Amino acid sequence: MADPTQPIPDLRQRVHDALTAWYSPTAGASPLAGLAVVQQAQAAGDLPVHRAANQVLAAALDKLAEVAPDDARLLRRRFVDEIPVYSVAREFSLAEATVYTHQRRAVDALAALLAGMEQQARQEHIDRAEARLPWLDSRHVFGLQPLLERLAPLLTGPGHSSLVMLTGIGGVGKTTAARHALEQIVRGASAAVEVGWVSAQQQIFRPGSGIRPVHAPALTAGDLLLALAVQLLPAGAAFSSQRSLSALQALLRQVPHLVVIDN
Repeated sequence: MADPTQPIPDLRQRVHDALTAWYSPTAGASPLAGLAVVQQAQAAGDLPVHRAANQVLAAALDKLAEVAPDDARLLRRRFVDEIPVYSVAREFSLAEATVYTHQRRAVDALAALLAGMEQQARQEHIDRAEARLPWLDSRHVFGLQPLLERLAPLLTGPGHSSLVMLTGIGGVGKTTAARHALEQIVRGASAAVEVGWVSAQQQIFRPGSGIRPVHAPALTAGDLLLALAVQLLPAGAAFSSQRSLSALQALLRQVPHLVVIDN
């Protein structure tokens, strides 16, 4: 995901377009699709993207009402209540041209609030995604850069692969490369990308101590489903194998994910 502190391209226009399309989505889409804050609402409520975007806009309007109640009321009357400009002008005792001026100012303020919400959602997403990844000693990525440069297009570029396998002898750096690639993608993607990481390692390599056994059983299909369900599904979800499989299938169709099965 892009740096959370960087501005979002065309956000003001996208907010205006989303308000205009409050009741008339185009093929169920939204100009705000792809924002982390919208994807979070979509996943939390199992909502279509248009409804999730409206939910986020409503939350932003609530925040706007706390600092500029007239601006929030004007936007609600124009877009949520679908009141025409001439009626809003009478209601607010304004000329119609002045209503448009106030509307532009209100959309600017709403976009600024949404940018703050998006920045927080992006940082939360990065923190949550990176917490799922194994520890990485960044001192030991020497020589992996050519592989990392090949991995990103394979995983996220046009015509990306649904399955990529890294092979090699133990200790060559497969886990490190996969972990570093996911970190780069999460921090650099223009939209939120969720990640999951499940380890089936029976051995682990540490510089200075060589290859050591991992005292854990081999991974079964049920173990894999449970591990992914715990990571990716909402807290409190039922984690039986069949329910986990159905819920994970629905989630992976809805939101882009990168899942690593290590070893």
